[in-house]
Amino acid sequence: MRLSEYERGYLEAAIDSEGSIRLRRQKRGNNQRCTYTPEVSITNTNGEFLWKIAEICGNTGTWILKEPAGRRSKKDYWMYFLSSNEIRDILPQLDGLVVKREHRKLLLEFLNIQNNRLRQHRKSYTDEEYARIEEIYWKLRELNGGV
Repeated sequence: MRLSEYERGYLEAAIDSEGSIRLRRQKRGNNQRCTYTPEVSITNTNGEFLWKIAEICGNTGTWILKEPAGRRSKKDYWMYFLSSNEIRDILPQLDGLVVKREHRKLLLEFLNIQNNRLRQHRKSYTDEEYARIEEIYWKLRELNGGV
């Protein structure tokens, strides 16, 4: 999906101001390596704002979650998560990010490593690839304030 200039600007502003770009790490049992999943999310108290984001992204494989006011926030808020396919399709087009520029660069590097492994029909990453993914994970974590 090719984004218009307006759509790119809308998404860039939303992600720079209300978004998160990160790698989710899941530990596996029996001393196996962790698995990593790309994640781009946007949080806001205005559901209509996030439905517009979903519309721009194509509503494919995405979900919107409403969190009631309580522990995390004094107001109800919505969280929108782009699907992995939307991330692969849309993130390369968002070259106007300012605040999340480094986040984008790192997640795109991870996706490149992942795509390379898949193209070669390998089940696992090489030791070098895995080490770089670990570095990317920790750098993104640092950029996101340790979250």
